[in-house]
Amino acid sequence: MEKAHHALAVRDAAALVKRWAENPLEAPQGINVSAVADAIRDDNSARRLERLVKAADEIRDLRVSRGLTSAVMERFGNPTCFQHFAYCGSMGDLAGGGKVARMYDGYCWDCDPFMQWPGRIADLSQARIRHHPDSKPFDPEFLKWSPGARMVAGGEAWDDQKYPSAIDLAEFYGGGFFRYLSRGDRDKAFASLMFAVHMLQDLCVPHHVLGTVDLGHAAHERKALARWREIRRGLPRKTRRLTWSRLSLEAREMLDGDIGSATGFRELGEAAVRATALRLPAPDRAPSPTRAETWKMTRQAIACAIKAFDLIAAGLMPRQTLPA
Repeated sequence: MEKAHHALAVRDAAALVKRWAENPLEAPQGINVSAVADAIRDDNSARRLERLVKAADEIRDLRVSRGLTSAVMERFGNPTCFQHFAYCGSMGDLAGGGKVARMYDGYCWDCDPFMQWPGRIADLSQARIRHHPDSKPFDPEFLKWSPGARMVAGGEAWDDQKYPSAIDLAEFYGGGFFRYLSRGDRDKAFASLMFAVHMLQDLCVPHHVLGTVDLGHAAHERKALARWREIRRGLPRKTRRLTWSRLSLEAREMLDGDIGSATGFRELGEAAVRATALRLPAPDRAPSPTRAETWKMTRQAIACAIKAFDLIAAGLMPRQTLPA
């Protein structure tokens, strides 16, 4: 998802939780709506969470040498974004570069089944990619335990490297919330939580579960953002009320189902992958970024954000731990 789309989904999740807190009969049965509402109870904290969820695309904890490789990567984003995928298994095992990507595994450039000209260029470069724990907004002592630190040690060419999955990252950053909270660092706690939310929301994008940076990936996300903005702002007041009623109903159905039954961030990530896979028109095809597809993708991203807040509310969510 585009950074602005992540932020809008978090904003709409906050609005939906507020609606449920005021109308409990609309709320999902398994979500502690009052505790989640406390976490995003005012506009200041909601805006802060929107900024934090976007920041997950800006961290530079994976770095590759300059030159041809860097130029190719910039076509798709910074190297850290290779950790924002989790394969759904729809095409069986994906093999390439001596690696195999199986269901719920992360991205591998050489395993990408839709790679076109960049795949040929990749073979010309032997540049190494390495994890760097000295990356803001987190401290090195935290990031040195990340899935990227374990998997991306700098020993392989960047295109042969198999990256940790967004499920791994969601679990890591979800745990980071409690780590930082126990140390009294509320800012980093909520930054870590929103990084986990970002990973979960990326798993609502079909390309992220098909394991590809190609297949019209960037254009799909841009169009989806534009369509969601149209849905949010281009409606007359009466229709807007109906739209929110529909969103409330459909998000509740998702949270009363597979996504809502998750008991941890890993289970939630796997549920998000499965839900996205159900939207694929074929095992090797992504749906077009139509208005209907954008609705389904964003509805799911909103449900994932609410469930992530519910997971931490089940552990620690006193008012004094909210971000300033």
